[in-house]
Formats: sequence, structure tokens, C-alpha cells
Amino acid sequence: MRVGSVCGAVSGAVMAIGLCCGRMDAKERDKRDNVYELVKKFMKAFEEKNTSIICQEILGVDTRTEEGIKKYREENLHTRCENCVVTAVQIVQTLLAPGCTGNTL
Repeated sequence: MRVGSVCGAVSGAVMAIGLCCGRMDAKERDKRDNVYELVKKFMKAFEEKNTSIICQEILGVDTRTEEGIKKYREENLHTRCENCVVTAVQIVQTLLAPGCTGNTL
């Protein structure tokens, strides 16, 4: 979306964690607390591998400007985005493998 805020891979991972392990009823506080803990673990692991969860900081350019978009294209910074997606998926798989049975919609 080119707003330089939270990385899209992070947003998607958090949504996946919530969908898989989150509560379907407001009374399921244990599920809520579990999701909060999983998200904290995810954020820490992602930040350790990518230095930040903020797009602009990961890329080192401001994609809200024409100059930033130009640099993004010239330096093939999309590869950093691709790496963030791969990293996010790997972390989520590791976090969810032990015990998330998933919700049915």
C-alpha cells in the first residue's frame, strides 16, 4: 500500500494467528491471551530477523515519495519484501505447529 507503516507480511501473519487460534466467543479469554502471547513471540522473532516490523525501516526508503519508489525499483528492494513474507510464514509455522487446532468459520 506504500504507506511505510507495519510490514504487510507482519499484518498477514498476525491475522493468520488470530484466525487459527483466536477466540470465536468473547468468553474464551484463554484463547485471547494465547493469541496475544503468540503475537508477541512472532513480533520478537520477526524483528530479530528483519531489524524492524516497520516497512520503511526494513526497506530503508520512504515508499510514500516518488524518490523512494524509484529507489525501491532501481535497487530491487522487492526482494526484501519477499524475504519478509518467507520469514513471516516460517515463524508462524513454527509457532502454530505445536498446538493450534484451528477455528472453523
